[in-house]
Amino acid sequence: MVITDALDPRLTFNGASLGGSYNSANRIVSWLIPNLNVGETLNLTFNITINGPSIISNIANVTTDKVNIGNNSSNNLTISVRPYVNLTITKTASTPNPSYEQEITYTITVTKHGPDTANNVTVTDILDPRLILIGTYPGVSYNILNRTLIWTIGSLGVGENTNLTFTVIINGTGNITNIANVTTDEVNVGNDSTNVTVTVPSTVNLTITKSMSLPGNLAVGKEVVYTITVTNNCPDNGTNVVVTDVLDPRLIYVSDNNGTNIIHTNGTIIWNIGDLANGQTVILNITVRINGTGNINNFANVSVDEINIDNNSTDVNVTVASAVNLTVTKTASVSEIVNGHTITYTIVVTNHLPDDATNVIAIEILEIN
Repeated sequence: MVITDALDPRLTFNGASLGGSYNSANRIVSWLIPNLNVGETLNLTFNITINGPSIISNIANVTTDKVNIGNNSSNNLTISVRPYVNLTITKTASTPNPSYEQEITYTITVTKHGPDTANNVTVTDILDPRLILIGTYPGVSYNILNRTLIWTIGSLGVGENTNLTFTVIINGTGNITNIANVTTDEVNVGNDSTNVTVTVPSTVNLTITKSMSLPGNLAVGKEVVYTITVTNNCPDNGTNVVVTDVLDPRLIYVSDNNGTNIIHTNGTIIWNIGDLANGQTVILNITVRINGTGNINNFANVSVDEINIDNNSTDVNVTVASAVNLTVTKTASVSEIVNGHTITYTIVVTNHLPDDATNVIAIEILEIN
């Protein structure tokens, strides 16, 4: 008894049970069965790979030396194979380590490898809340509510590909993963999803400003108050925030309103703020005494462990008018004298500080007698 099964060209033979053999020339699977006793049933199996779509028919036949009053052929077994495609989708970012508020461009590539044409190809990309889409792009729609980009590509033939690009502004920090998906009417045996992750370092937006109160006219010996304000605008919390203020030699430190976190050494003031949360503001008042004249510029600098995208320093410039401290004294060589004798007067003019005196004139008015 011989059993045969002719394979459709869209079927690839992989193997058969019970010694079944395959002739690749005529694509026939066959089994030679010496005997099949009365009442005996024989199950034969073979494994194939489907390599094409549409309706595929398969019929098995049996022949024997005896007259067979049963059916020599099996029923026509048909399977319906859905069309399938091999679409792949990949995604890249223009930089893997962008900075906060930097623009980056994502590129999505969809490639059609085979075997059938892909129809109604659609790509979707849901943006992370830390990504802000900028610009408009042909063939793409954007739903701002669910932050979804949609490209309707249409059909892609075997070997065709399409590149989709869009640009965003980074509006957050940490690991930002962005996922793109592709769908088609056909079964896709390739990957239908891809993602790319960029890492944005921790960042703060610290601003530091400095102002000075002016109690009337500035002059040597007067006290003034410098006010330093530090604000963390966004996006992360600042850690190990430190303000350094090196006083001009013409400024003498008097006091401050935050003694616990202040170190004052040799004209240098260090303000250890510590952690500064997003949106938090801290203020320091420093009182100094003016001890010189001219343009006095005072700088304050802020440092933080995170990247700071704003100003790290601030300064205040004031002008103190030139001033001198002149004293004049007069002595006589004797305290009592007889009429007609000579006496010597000594006049001493001293400039104590802070500037040089110019065009100094001493006038003595003698009594006429």
